[in-house]
Amino acid sequence: MSVLLNLRAAIITDIAKLLPKPWNVDGHLGRFTANDLTKFITVAPAVRVAVLSLTDPKPQDGDAVEWRVKIGVFVVTRDQAKTLAREEIAAAAVETIVVNAFGSRWGMGAAGVKPAEAATAQTIFNDDTLRHGVALWAIDWSQPVVLSREEAAEFNPLKELWVGIAPEIGAAHRDAYIGPFPGEASDD
Repeated sequence: MSVLLNLRAAIITDIAKLLPKPWNVDGHLGRFTANDLTKFITVAPAVRVAVLSLTDPKPQDGDAVEWRVKIGVFVVTRDQAKTLAREEIAAAAVETIVVNAFGSRWGMGAAGVKPAEAATAQTIFNDDTLRHGVALWAIDWSQPVVLSREEAAEFNPLKELWVGIAPEIGAAHRDAYIGPFPGEASDD
């Protein structure tokens, strides 16, 4: 798996350990917006983690380049019966995440992941969040990561293609996949 996907997975694992059940912590493909609320309202309280961008490349020794990887973490909560209001739950989760993220390498120092910089966080409050009765926060930080051609060559999902037929898809059904394509006899 790529360094970036491993980093996201490590962040997801650590955040899941920090927050009590029933928090749902998972990956996300990009910025979390109020439009995504309809998908995630049913799993709130939830946290979604995304790799948002790579910026400021700085060449290192050999073929390596250090990038500032922007990590986005999105927190959505709703009122929990009579015990805590959504704002209280969200604020507690955001504080826990930003405090623990600062300086963390997520156990990946050997993979070229440097300490996370201080995070910023902001609430996303608008008519959609008000109508859905949720609190939504966006947290982000930069994490310096050194990537190299050698590491990228080790993880090249484009070398071959495997096909799964729904509903038997995903890692649990890997043995049912057809492939790889192109086959050994192919010039493609």
